[in-house]
Amino acid sequence: MRKLGLMGTVLIVGITGCSQNSQMSMDPMQRPDLAPELAQLNRFVGEWEGRAEMVEPSYEEMQASMPEGEEMPKYFMIAESYEWTLGGRCLRTTSWREMGPGQRANYEGMMTWDPKDQVYKVWWFGDWGDRATGTMTWDEEAKTFHMEVKGIDGHGQKGRGEGTMKFLSDDTVEWTWTEKGPMGTMKLKGMNKRVR
Repeated sequence: MRKLGLMGTVLIVGITGCSQNSQMSMDPMQRPDLAPELAQLNRFVGEWEGRAEMVEPSYEEMQASMPEGEEMPKYFMIAESYEWTLGGRCLRTTSWREMGPGQRANYEGMMTWDPKDQVYKVWWFGDWGDRATGTMTWDEEAKTFHMEVKGIDGHGQKGRGEGTMKFLSDDTVEWTWTEKGPMGTMKLKGMNKRVR
């Protein structure tokens, strides 16, 4: 008796399965409607600029750890851009942040709504080798997003962070961020304004 190859076995199992499943529809597949929760992310669409300020450690503590003759900036500049992609299901972001004197980090990320877990999912990747994934929720009364992420830096060290983004108006966001990682706890705050 001739043995069936792997492909032959798969075909027989597939045909048998189809003939036994009378509930299977042969209608054309329909793309699901966009989740209404995605509309909350419209608040981000556009281009933003802002600045961050270190809260912990303090500016004075950071300055004391700088090499002789170098000065720690009191504020760190930020720029972000958000646009819809994949048929309006994902919000793509590109951004950069100052990382100290003469240094900048660039990031790309995505946000979307997860109907199973009932939260927004977020992913970020940076050109310093860092990456993060997490969740975000929206508080309508407070006009605030709350985000929690876990990530890995370019050296493979784990960290986590959480923060808030409060919309003071359509064009102004006040935010806070607390990060716990290899360097201990760092807290920042800032404000971003829509420029386009």
